[in-house]
Amino acid sequence: EKEKTGDMLISLIVPCYNEEEAMPLFYQEGAGGKNIKGSHNADFEIIFVDDGSKDGTLHTARKLHRQDDRVRY
Repeated sequence: EKEKTGDMLISLIVPCYNEEEAMPLFYQEGAGGKNIKGSHNADFEIIFVDDGSKDGTLHTARKLHRQDDRVRY
């Protein structure tokens, strides 16, 4: 539904293991990719893949998703 003919979607796939503290920082840098649309005519998404973390990694991914629907987990 987001993609239009000729547009491209870039997916940043990020494996995470106990990255609760680093994820918001990564998101801030990745979300700076709003310029991707202008420079590459592409939308983007960030996909965090939790690899059995023992900390709040999954909670953080859910929180980031609620703030920005381009974030997936």
